Amino acid sequence: MRMSIQTIAASISSTRACRVLLCTLLCVAPAAFCPVSQAQTANTGAIAGSVTDPSGAVVAGAQIRVSNDGTGEIRNVSSSRQGAYLVPQLAPGAYTVEVSQPGFKGTTYPNLQVNVTETLGLNIHLVVGDVRENVTVQGAEEDLQVESSALGRVTSGVVINSLPLVARNYTQVIGLNPGVAAEVTNAGELGRGGGSDGSDAFVSQGGSSRDNNFQLNGVEIDDFEASGSFSGGIATPNPDAIQEFKVQTGQYDATYGTRRRGQRRSHHKGGQQRLPRQCL
Repeated sequence: MRMSIQTIAASISSTRACRVLLCTLLCVAPAAFCPVSQAQTANTGAIAGSVTDPSGAVVAGAQIRVSNDGTGEIRNVSSSRQGAYLVPQLAPGAYTVEVSQPGFKGTTYPNLQVNVTETLGLNIHLVVGDVRENVTVQGAEEDLQVESSALGRVTSGVVINSLPLVARNYTQVIGLNPGVAAEVTNAGELGRGGGSDGSDAFVSQGGSSRDNNFQLNGVEIDDFEASGSFSGGIATPNPDAIQEFKVQTGQYDATYGTRRRGQRRSHHKGGQQRLPRQCL
């Protein structure tokens, strides 16, 4: 049976319309998930959770003020219709969260620690009362990390400076993380930093040392040439300048680099409103 020209033209037109619709969906769908996927990056963290009243019902439109205790930076967000909120891309450090909503007492959560690459879960529970009254809540962080399936551990600058480091090379501490195997420290090989060229290799989850990924303040510093002393290995900043670093050994998503095994992310200390104690 022969098809008429009109039938063929209609079929072609319908196929083109379907392709245009498919392309539009592929372009729009990722954008819808951007606020979630960009909550934290390789150099930042985030705070997220929900706002509820004493009965457990969600509270929409609650005003949430997040301030960095060290730098004084302030971020303001409000809870959604579902009572959820997200404060993305926060520099690692200590924060104070203040919440206000008409009909409820003001609520303050001080000294919340935000770590690099992690989203801190903070579910806010409001108390009915005068908004001029304030309730301060201590130790409100969630014990279980449910925002991400990535395996890893954060090492603070306090820990780095408390441990004896040969040649003041912070990479020696990496071997203390679960899932990481390292060679015995050799002071003669620790001047410039290895780890990615095989000389001072350490591996994650039984993988190759060449599958490790190193980042400093969100920028990759891998030794792709891997020619030992000729290429210098990875950068090893002074441990006094490091605020914290994190080792991820598995289950991290594709936003954290191109390597298949261990992810090492260091974050430098930044400016503060007050002089550090050692400078006084």
